[in-house]
Amino acid sequence: LVVSTGNGAQDIGVFESESANPVSFSVEWLEMTRISLTKKDVNTANPLAGAVYGVYTDKACTTLLTKIDATNASGKAVSDYFDANIKTVYVKEITAPTNYVLNETVYTVKVEAGNTISVDVTNKPVKGEIYINKIDMDTKDFISQGDADMTGAVYGLYAKSDIVHPDGKTGVLHKAGSLIAQGSINTKGELSFKDLWLGEMYVKEISAPEGYTIDNTVY
Repeated sequence: LVVSTGNGAQDIGVFESESANPVSFSVEWLEMTRISLTKKDVNTANPLAGAVYGVYTDKACTTLLTKIDATNASGKAVSDYFDANIKTVYVKEITAPTNYVLNETVYTVKVEAGNTISVDVTNKPVKGEIYINKIDMDTKDFISQGDADMTGAVYGLYAKSDIVHPDGKTGVLHKAGSLIAQGSINTKGELSFKDLWLGEMYVKEISAPEGYTIDNTVY
């Protein structure tokens, strides 16, 4: 015996009878639904793989109804079917794509029997920061000697290897050896580079402060 949904057929049972008596049965159709996710980079809108979401029955996302498999290379993932009589479910990210910040947003989804509900979700890339503290080689502190002044030393931040966008499609953001940013040591002996893409970089002095020889060390 098979049951047909119009899109195909599924075996539901085998019945045997020596007297070949008629067999009767009933089918109770369940009101089922599912959720389809589309995951993208918040800035480039390129699809992201590896995001895992949960479907919950409560807004606090403490009662997991089903976990959706990780999004594929097209940024797509579809949940298993679940009972549509729940009416409202809550969708939240469990695992972010590699090098992306976890999306803490809770998406409220109204479900309907027989329909696949689409949810569009995004992630922000993880960014980094580098902090430099300038010291005198002899005093081991930001204390200049004589008429020298360490304030104003200029440092450059360079790409040690190609810095690639984490969405895997945008491509190279900074080529190996290229200058990413530069700045000067302030009156506290500090310099910072912020909002940096992840990757291998190095810092090197471009111009020495007054009264000092240039530091050729590559950090």
